[in-house]
Formats: sequence, structure tokens, C-alpha cells
Amino acid sequence: MSGHTIRIAALAAAVALALPASASAHHKHHPWRVTSSTVLGHHVVAASYLPGHRVRLRAAGTGHALRTPLIWGSRVRAVAAMNADTWTWGGAMPVGATRVEGHWVHKPRRGAKLWTRPAVGFLHTGRIVFGAKMAVRHNAANIISGPAYLIRGGVVQHSYPWAHNSQINCGLRYSGHRGCYRSNVVRFKSGRVGMVEVAFADMLETAKILKRMGVVDALTFDSGGSAVLGYRPGLHHAWAQFGVNHHFRLGYLRAVPDAVCMEVGR
Repeated sequence: MSGHTIRIAALAAAVALALPASASAHHKHHPWRVTSSTVLGHHVVAASYLPGHRVRLRAAGTGHALRTPLIWGSRVRAVAAMNADTWTWGGAMPVGATRVEGHWVHKPRRGAKLWTRPAVGFLHTGRIVFGAKMAVRHNAANIISGPAYLIRGGVVQHSYPWAHNSQINCGLRYSGHRGCYRSNVVRFKSGRVGMVEVAFADMLETAKILKRMGVVDALTFDSGGSAVLGYRPGLHHAWAQFGVNHHFRLGYLRAVPDAVCMEVGR
């Protein structure tokens, strides 16, 4: 076996087993990376890339079908995926602005206050823009909303007018842990963008953790039993998971109507 093959096999094995704290993995042929670390006492896993290198974030979902984030990721040939916004149980419709590859899954009415609900748009260049109206102005083919901005322009947010109190504080206690797993789309000061999953934190704690990591803009998604970040070193490798269900070895993922995926090669 060649040295190159050994290195790739070792990388696949490391990611499949879930990266230990303070470890990182970088794919040899594509400019994305998965990092695992402990920040302010919380376990954090991030999948990120630098825009402009054939890697992009995009939305996935139909507004009526329920699939796990990893299944959504498999359908769009992704190397990372996470759950997105909350939805209505009657019809599995996302509650905020949702656009998938140019198709509106849920479009707020003209002039509706729902346009101000926190959202992020994904451009074909791999860049991201925050705010549904701003995303439309940039002709973003993919838009996903969320219950709260955690950081805007480098400033930690303390008000979350679109989020429920249970989402903000996540008062449930899991085996002595306070808070939920938190799924976030972020932009770093360095210019990298990506997805960050934070273990057992409320919204303010998550914002401080992301700020410490160098994040300047962050939108958080549904939490609790839905929260998960899935990742793999290549399209033909198995998914690894970092989320609340995986933490407690429950053996299943909650199906959701929309997801955020990191796609390569297009």
C-alpha cells in the first residue's frame, strides 16, 4: 500500500470515528476541513471552507418530505449536513423563508413581517449573505431561515425576538447537562464559512463560544432532538455524527423537512 493510500485511509478512519477534542482533518483534494475542539468548556465540531474553491453551502428540502439531515446530504452529494429551521407539524412546512435551488419552498407574502425573520442566503460562489431580503437582492438560489441571529457584524446578540423561550434557554437537562446541542451557519473573520455544532449550550453561551472561535456572523437553527452535524471525508465514505442523539447513543436521527449541506465539485 502506498504512502498516499495510507494517509487517505487514516483520514477516513479518523473522521468516521468522530474526531477527538482538539483534532482536525483536512481533505487532500478539496479545501474544506472538519475540526473538533473544546471552547469555553464546550465540545464543538465545525465543517468549513474558503469560498471560491468549488465548495458551497446550499439548502435541501421540499417542504413536505421528512428525511434526516444525512439523507438530505446524500441526495445533494454533500460532505457535511445539518438540520435547518423549525417547521409546522401539519404538512412539514418550514416556518421561515426557504428557497432550494431557485424554487421557493416557503416564500413570505409581499410586505409580510416574516421577511425580517433571521435567514441566510447561499450564493453559487460559496459566499453567504445574512437576511432574507439581502439574499434575494443577491439572487441567492438557496435561502434558509432560523429562529435567531447569535452574532451580527462581530457583535454578540442578546435579543432573539423570533425564538421561543424554550429555544433560547433550552431548559431541559440531559444527564446533568444544561442546554441543547446547537446547530449554526457561520462566517469567520478569516473569510471562511461553514457549519458549527456546539454541545449543550443556550443561545448566549453559544454566541460567546462562536465569538471566541473568530465568528463574525452566526445564524442558529432548530435545537434539541433535531440538532446534528454530519460529515464525511469524501462522497463515498460513511457519515460520522456529532449531535445529541449520537451523544446518548440513541441510534436514530429525527427526520426534518429542510437541511443545510456542504457540497463540493460543482
